Amino acid sequence: MIYNRTLKNNLHPLKALFYNTIGFSAAAYYFSKSDTYDNSTTYLILFLIWLLILVIVSALHIDYFFKSRTVEIDTSSKFIAFDQHERIYFNQIKEITLVIPPALYRKDPVNVSPFDDYHYARFVTNDGKSYFFTCLLSQNVEKVVIQIGVPLQIKKRLIAVTFF
Repeated sequence: MIYNRTLKNNLHPLKALFYNTIGFSAAAYYFSKSDTYDNSTTYLILFLIWLLILVIVSALHIDYFFKSRTVEIDTSSKFIAFDQHERIYFNQIKEITLVIPPALYRKDPVNVSPFDDYHYARFVTNDGKSYFFTCLLSQNVEKVVIQIGVPLQIKKRLIAVTFF
């Protein structure tokens, strides 16, 4: 099977952000109808929280997009292609580190946080180079990297950023 970027995989992690936006809008509407709260302060607090979440999710998505822009994994031919010029075969991979948020680690059926769908695998080759396989290539990265047959190390992070 070949795994590469598709529109469906690109939009899948953003669905929780969409649902959170609806939730923040519903909360703002509720507080606007209430007489016991100061509406301007409540709106400002809700907007700042939503804006912070939006900025973090946007930075994550852009980072994942550029990390997986030219990556393609072919599990039947047992190689990973980068930029159509560079290929790494599965036997050249020394270790794989899967970085996932706690909700995916527990296999929760519902992801509340917009960060819960973002996860990636980092491949380290025998010569020390590292490459990334993100959730924009497959919605279940763990299922794909298990097929490679290299020992898998799983790390939990609240927000799975690739630049730490």
